Formats: sequence, C-alpha cells, structure tokens
Amino acid sequence: MKKIFCLTFILLLSAIGVFAQEEEEERTIEKSEFDVVMRAGYIKYANLAYRQKINHESYLPGNDKPGNTSKSIIEFAPTRAIRSVFESDSPTAKTRRESIILDGKRYTRSGEGPWTEEPALLKSDKENRAESPFEIIEEKIEYKSLGSQILDNRNVTVYAQTETKKMIHKTNRNVTVSFVTNKFWFGEDGGILKQEWAMENRIKSPQKTTESIYRHLRTTVWELDPNIKIEVPDIAKQF
Repeated sequence: MKKIFCLTFILLLSAIGVFAQEEEEERTIEKSEFDVVMRAGYIKYANLAYRQKINHESYLPGNDKPGNTSKSIIEFAPTRAIRSVFESDSPTAKTRRESIILDGKRYTRSGEGPWTEEPALLKSDKENRAESPFEIIEEKIEYKSLGSQILDNRNVTVYAQTETKKMIHKTNRNVTVSFVTNKFWFGEDGGILKQEWAMENRIKSPQKTTESIYRHLRTTVWELDPNIKIEVPDIAKQF
C-alpha cells in the first residue's frame, strides 16, 4: 500500500512538473532580447539568394470575407538585385505590377505592358513628409517568447510583439483603437521562416453610436533558393 502511494505521489509530481514546464513556454521578454532574435533571424539571409511570399487580406466592417486581397513574390539575389511581382484583387479592379532593381536602376511594368527604366532609389525629403493626422492617447507594446512549435515538419521557436494604441484624429475627432499582433517563426539555425501580422482597428465617430471594425492580415514566408537569377529586362525588344 505504501509503495502504491509513493508511486502515485511521484507520478503526480511529474505531471505537475510537465504542466509547469508547458506554462513556462510562453513568457514576457524585454525588447532588447526580442531585437537580438530579430536581427539574428534576418542576418541568416545575408549574401544568400532567397524569396519572400506575401499574402495580404483586408476585411471591411461586417464582412467575414476579405474585400481586398493581394499577393507578392519578392526575390533577392546575392548581388543585391531585387525582383518583385505584385498582384491585387478588389471589387473594382485587378492589378499586376513587376519591378526589377539592378545596378542602380529600376525597371517596372504594369500587367503585360512595356518595361520602363527609372532611378532605383529616390532620396526622401523629411521636410516634405506629411505630419500624422493622429494624436496618440495611449500606447502599450509587449514582447513575448511563445516557446517551441512545429512548422511544416520543422522545429521552430516563436516570438510575438503585441501593440495596443488609442488615437484621435486631429480634424474629425474620430477615435481609433488599434490592436496589432506580430508573430515570428524561427528555424533551428535562428533564421526567420514566417511572419504573421494581424491588425484590428476599431473606429468610433463622434456622430455615431456604434464603431466600425476594420481588419487586416498579412503573412510572409521566407525561402532559400540558390537558383534565383535576376537580369535586366530586354527593353530594346519593345520598340
């Protein structure tokens, strides 16, 4: 009888230990720790050929189906060349744009139209930047480690940044409460594999008794691909 009691007690302690370990998988961390993980995740792709696949969905108030969707594929070559394809779909229009940045020049085209050449980078003028129309009333940012998970049969660690912000529009006095969750998945080598960004904006107008809710969801996936090769489009063939 005594042996059975001891065995039961040991099993109970083991169960409590496992439960406590699972509870400790999620913990709040400092911004400095979060920043170190993020920097290491991006550095893993330095001087390598890789692509990002991005999907974005926007939801209008009262709708469970996205009103606007878009997807992008951005490829990066070790030569610092960049190629991107952007497609969007809305109730009013569908668009497709391509862009190539190579050797200090930028080439773009819309749909199947002709390529055009323009400077790759335009210097930003801080003095001409528009002032934000919002006044921030409250703001809270938290950083968390969500522990280990499985992503596409791979062991990953997950981190998250959550932000809550209350703002008032300086002109129309609309009050917006914004909730943002940014989750990141990292491989065993520390490289970033996936990001999921979700935003919910609750907008309350002084003239209305109800609030309007707008939601956005953006997912980004990283892929290494040594076969990525980016070249200048043959513009001469277009004339």
